[in-house]
Amino acid sequence: MTFTVKNVDWEKDKHRLKALREHVFVLEWRVPEASEFDEHDSSACHVLIVDANNDPIATGRLTTKGELGRIAVKRSYRTLHVYRVLFKALLKAAKQNNLPIINGSV
Repeated sequence: MTFTVKNVDWEKDKHRLKALREHVFVLEWRVPEASEFDEHDSSACHVLIVDANNDPIATGRLTTKGELGRIAVKRSYRTLHVYRVLFKALLKAAKQNNLPIINGSV
């Protein structure tokens, strides 16, 4: 399994991030769309993992308050390896942004 980890900007890549989160949260988990996206998206650090075809397979965000959340992974990629890579990238972003405390959120 080959994939690439990217730190992405919400404004430039929101169409890809939204599509993945809608697929996982709204369609699969039936989370109301109105509660999936919020004011923190525009200022958060976003990580996007893409497969060999550059298709999004996983994402997560880190808010300016140090909250990890909106972890969305396509069903066929829900492996320990993918989750480890995603969380490692999010923790690296926290360190780069001098966020000493990490809190989990939905």
